[in-house]
Formats: sequence, structure tokens, C-alpha cells
Amino acid sequence: MVSWLSRTVPSVPAILVAFAFIWGTASHAAQKASDAAQKTESERVELSGNAAAKAMQSVRARLELQGSLLTESAEGQKTIPVHVDGQFIYDEKLLEVSKDQPIHGVRHYQLAKAKITYRDGSLESALREERRIVAASVSRGVQTLFSPLGPLSHGELELIDLPASSTLIGGWLPTKAVSVGEVWHLDGQVLATLLGLDAVNQSDLQCKLDRIEGQLAVVHAQGNVSGAVGGVASQMRVAAKFNVDLDRKTISWFAMSVQEKRSVGKARPGMDVTVRIQLALSPLAGSPYLDDGVLGDLTLTPDDGATMLEFVSEAGGFEVLLNRNWHVMVDRQDVSVLRLIEQADMLGQCNITALPALEPGKAYSIGEFQQDVKKALDEGFGEFTAASESLTNHGIQAMRIVATGQTADIPIQWIYYHLSSEKGQRASCVFTCPADLSDRFGATDEAVISSFQFRQLPAQPGNEGP
Repeated sequence: MVSWLSRTVPSVPAILVAFAFIWGTASHAAQKASDAAQKTESERVELSGNAAAKAMQSVRARLELQGSLLTESAEGQKTIPVHVDGQFIYDEKLLEVSKDQPIHGVRHYQLAKAKITYRDGSLESALREERRIVAASVSRGVQTLFSPLGPLSHGELELIDLPASSTLIGGWLPTKAVSVGEVWHLDGQVLATLLGLDAVNQSDLQCKLDRIEGQLAVVHAQGNVSGAVGGVASQMRVAAKFNVDLDRKTISWFAMSVQEKRSVGKARPGMDVTVRIQLALSPLAGSPYLDDGVLGDLTLTPDDGATMLEFVSEAGGFEVLLNRNWHVMVDRQDVSVLRLIEQADMLGQCNITALPALEPGKAYSIGEFQQDVKKALDEGFGEFTAASESLTNHGIQAMRIVATGQTADIPIQWIYYHLSSEKGQRASCVFTCPADLSDRFGATDEAVISSFQFRQLPAQPGNEGP
């Protein structure tokens, strides 16, 4: 739910991500004419209906988070106090999609930002102007956010991925007519999607139609939810209240408070936080940002390319595209560390280090590279299993060496890259994975290297090795 926070913590496993939100003011439906009969408690009403394709709504949201992030080290567990205040304003349009992808929308953000405050300072996260159009697709209970204008960064994705998604918010409504005082429960997969969990193990959360005021239905929801996200346990206490416009059969205002305790994960900190979020949703006749002329040439359904994330290391002087299983742990001038987490398993790690330029007129051969790799692995070295050279589509000369061996009696596969440009820029990229997971790791390294680009020249010549 607040995974993006981990990327903002100094000396904490990095994967920024920032949460964002705005206290939206409630937009209530108008009362019917004076001759309309007041609904009685015994009457059953339909709260939900099929959202019309191409319907538009304006969304204003605010989220506030207060609590602590939890990290573990050799010295034990550390607690980092944190406060987040985020704001969003966007227009959203529902789109016609296929049966196996029944929920799909596209948004244009006028505002998306969050301020994250720690004990020792604060920082801000915002959605770039050139990524203001974002598509939301939900398939098999999983929401995927991406920008058809180009890859989002990890921080941007985690900024806009709110637990109370306006695209999914109809999931809180009952599938059949209910009367005042009646309660209903949410399906586990639906609840997991609404709360940003991978799975729900147990829940006593229930929703109740509290009252009807003219053409407005007021619903309360509360309960405990236990589940998992990113392979770690999460315990939540949820309390929500929302208003339903009975004319449109959609939620017009939504407020939720979540107290969450989450264990420390392999790529993200644990947390003990309270999150409060409010959304105001109102119908729109149209939006100049989302008309057919703007959206006509854009791809609004996700594919592998559209969902890649952009990692730009200003400190390291490079940029690269990553699939969403990669998590940025460290981004410093001396090294950037990424971890590949899939189905709660850590498949591998990647260390990227900028190297100084070679001295003028000096070359570096793949034979020298092999000797440097063997020396770096020392007693852990077993044997070389592959060595090759290639030129990427970005003009990067790539030397690739695969070695096997052991670390602490655990069989390991290392994939070393020496990357260089015509301008003299160089970098070392080392992928490490347990040998028994090498099949699952596959050609992940090649996908990363194919998108690698240098951003700046190294400061000065120096050592030649990786």
C-alpha cells in the first residue's frame, strides 16, 4: 500500500515511490423534486450498475500517512518516523474493452504530487508533465497503471498507485439490491485488489447500507483484513464511509482509514502506519485532455513494452528500462543495486558501477576482462561458461562473461558485463543469481543491457578493470 516510501529513505533499501493524495470535497447528488417519495428502510435499492463506456469523471484525492517504516540490519530493527501528504487531481474516461479485461480507463493528471517528511528532512515526488496521461487496466484482479506517452519511473508508478483506485472503486458496491441496515461482504480477490494486496488470507470486513437521503445512499464499512503483499504478511484495520449517487449508481465521495502493520520484505521496508484517503468523484460531460483526437494514436492496453519502468541514475550517469519485478535498493555515485523479486523469491541482484575512462590510446580486451573477473571472484571462482562481445542498439560495446562458482558453499552464477561507448564512457554491470534459479532468471540480463544508455562522461581516467 505504501511501497513507494522505501525508495525515499536515506540508507534504506531504495525504491522510491511516493504516495499522493488530496482532501477532496464531497460532491453530493441533488435532492429529487419535492414530490419525490422518500425511500423507506424496507425498500431495496440497487447501488451498482454497469459503468457506461466512454463515461467521464473528475477525481480529486488526498492521502495522508503517519507512522513508521521498519528496516532490519546486522544491528537489529530500526524505526524511521515518516509523514506523507499527497494530492491528486485528474480526469478519467472509461473505455470499451474486451470481456477478459472488463475494467479499463485512461486518466489525465492535472496534479500528482506528494511530500514525504522524515525526522531529518523532507523530499517531494511528482508526476512529470510528459507522463500526465496514464492508462489503468484491470485483468484477473490486478490493476496495471502505465503511461502510453512513455515509461514511468518507479517513483511515479508508486506515487499514483493509490489503494482507493477510482477505476476500481465500484468494487465496494453490492452486486444485488439491498435495504437500509443490510450488510454485505467483499470477495477476497476483490478486496485484495481494492487494498493493494496480493492476496487476502482472512477478513471480517463488512459493508452496511447506513441510510438513504433522497438520491444519496450512505454506506459504512469496517473490519480486519490479513493478507500478503510482496511475499510478506500484512495486517490491516479498515474503516470506510462512502456516498452513492442513486441516479448514476456510482460512488461520489469516498473516505477510508487503514491502520497497517507490514513485515520487512526482501526489497521493501516494513511499516506500522495509519493511512487516510479521501476521494471526490463527479461526472464530466467531456475533457479536452481525453478526447479522441488526443487519445487516437496512443496504445491504451498494456503490453511488456508499455509496462517497463525507467530507472535514471543521475549519480551513476546512466539510464535503463526494467520490468516491474526489479527493485532499486541503492542508487549512489559508487554503485546502484537492483534486486529481482518474483513470486516472493529473490531471483538475483544487479550491481551497476560507473568506471573511469581509459587512458587515451589504451584498449581493454575481453581476455583482460576475464582475468579481472577471475581475480574479483577469487576463491569463489569455478569456471567460465560463456564469453562474447556485441554492440547494442544504443551503440554500447558490451563484453559479456558468464562464470560459475560458490559463495559460502552456495552454487552461484555470475554474469559480468563491461560496457563502453565511443565517447569513452564505461560501466561494470554484474548480475548474481543462485545457480538453482538460473533457469527462472533466464535472459533477464540481456533485456536490461539492451536498454542501457550512458548519461554523462566520466570525470577522469583511472583504473581499467571492472
